[in-house]
Amino acid sequence: MSAILPTGVDAFRKRLPKFKDFLEARGAEVLAPSNAFEVARFTTPQGVGVIYRNGKGQISSWQGGADEAFAAFQTGGSWSVSARKAKGKVRHQINALLSRDGDGCFFCGLPLGDDVTVEHLVPAVHGGPNHISNLVLAHAACNQAVGHLSVAEKVLARDRMTAAAKEGVPA
Repeated sequence: MSAILPTGVDAFRKRLPKFKDFLEARGAEVLAPSNAFEVARFTTPQGVGVIYRNGKGQISSWQGGADEAFAAFQTGGSWSVSARKAKGKVRHQINALLSRDGDGCFFCGLPLGDDVTVEHLVPAVHGGPNHISNLVLAHAACNQAVGHLSVAEKVLARDRMTAAAKEGVPA
């Protein structure tokens, strides 16, 4: 079944909250628009997907895999950011965080190995900056387990998960 992409901004915005939930559940980071013509911006397997509007209230283009993400949302198809590889700025951030914090997961404390994700302490969707002071490294499962908790809740989760890892039991 093929999806028909909306052309009107108003029609798209009605579906935007559920679309954002869809994206976040599949590993995407919803980003703040960088200009007045961006209706939505989020990470995709290709990098960053952007949905643009024109001055007439119409969606004018779907960039960076945004069309594929929305089509999967509409049809219930498969879509995920998990295939995205760290590169460029993300690789630089990971190296800086490894240098600053060592190679242990922020939450469970176990070595990261090849299972490395960058976690925002204050989630970007809640206004947290994409700055190294707001970032830590975590295993993918640990990162998903804490989701969009507050910083205080994440620290409590870290204490619980670290204690469980030391005892050899799941958190």
